Amino acid sequence: MRIVAIDPHPQLRPYVLSYRIVEDTLGEFSGVPIWTCPEPIGVLSANFGKRSYHESGEIHPKVGLLGVQTHTRQWISQPETLFVMVILTVPGMMIVFSDIGKDSADRLLDVADLRGERKAGEFWHCFPHTLQANEVKSAMDSWLTNLLGKVPAAVRERRLQLHRALMANRRIDSACE
Repeated sequence: MRIVAIDPHPQLRPYVLSYRIVEDTLGEFSGVPIWTCPEPIGVLSANFGKRSYHESGEIHPKVGLLGVQTHTRQWISQPETLFVMVILTVPGMMIVFSDIGKDSADRLLDVADLRGERKAGEFWHCFPHTLQANEVKSAMDSWLTNLLGKVPAAVRERRLQLHRALMANRRIDSACE
């Protein structure tokens, strides 16, 4: 299995930790459960090869959103698995998926069900066909910059302030002041 981590543009760092290309074209890990740890991140993914599946046996969606994980989970690769992930920070999740909130925690959701086939397709189609790291970075930086540009600067800054306050003292009441 090959995993390539790609740093986003520095201006996107408050919203995105990294982009990752995950590839198991030879099926080296096919059928073997892969464990993930609880993390305060969201993962927006686009599948291009044979789709991996959840421990329950459910095939992952073409474009999926994995909300913040509060416990471990498993996923299983197949031969020709190939997908790209956008690792969103909590402020990134609050902006990109502002209306999803707690409904996404510990769940893998189909973005087509959330935003419609057209919006999910726009994300999926923005990727270059070759999925080279520099091209993925350029495509994702452009897509996210365009998306964030549609959100007023005051809203983006408020989300960042809320997150900083929560991280500093872990109290919602003071974060909302």
